[in-house]
Amino acid sequence: MGISVGRTVLPEMLVVTGLEDAKTEVQGFIAEVMRNRRVELQNGGWIRSGDLFTVVEVAPKTLREHKGISRHLADFFFISYHYTPITEDVDDDGSSFASVVIRKSPSSVSDIQLPSIDPDTIALFRNHAEKVNISTEIKRYMHDLIACIRMHRAVRSGCVWSRATQDFEVLVRCLAVIHGLDFVTPALVTLAISKIYNHRLEIIQRPKLERSVLYGSGTGTVGQYLERITPEMVVDDAVKSVRVPL
Repeated sequence: MGISVGRTVLPEMLVVTGLEDAKTEVQGFIAEVMRNRRVELQNGGWIRSGDLFTVVEVAPKTLREHKGISRHLADFFFISYHYTPITEDVDDDGSSFASVVIRKSPSSVSDIQLPSIDPDTIALFRNHAEKVNISTEIKRYMHDLIACIRMHRAVRSGCVWSRATQDFEVLVRCLAVIHGLDFVTPALVTLAISKIYNHRLEIIQRPKLERSVLYGSGTGTVGQYLERITPEMVVDDAVKSVRVPL
């Protein structure tokens, strides 16, 4: 499905991989499509996407671990999720858990039943999400988490932009609707924050730029710390440090 003009079609979903190796022009093009949901044609016209347009990046690591992906493009991705494939551990006798599991694979691609969500359902979902109540205490909790992440010693200054804050609120509202709630709980906030910030955070690469060096910390020790720290660890530190509202 997509929006077509002549023989040109802009799909409703674009699955890409290898962005870390893409040229700056390609990354800029994808960012432009994600931002404006339209593509400029050679004749000066435009192809606009429908009401729902999704770009999925499939990467072996998180986006920010790929040095080739610009921070501008990474910021346009709404959420990120790390998926670990299930591996089959084979025992010494050659048997494995897979040997006792019956798997029924579809005979062809056409046999796969894909879930379908009609536009009316999406509109209803949006309406419910907009009506979700975020209390003052929860808003303060969210802002405290954001401040803690921004001020973390391992996070590069200026890498957390306002789009992340906006997406954070949108996601907690959507999660509330998915869980059948009309209000946001602290548990939903902690569930959402990692999905929003893991691919946006940039870890300091040069130990001399880490703030504790100004107060006497050795660059060697700081360098070892920065080598093992990850965006996921930064988010976990923030969640552990900020007091959960009662």
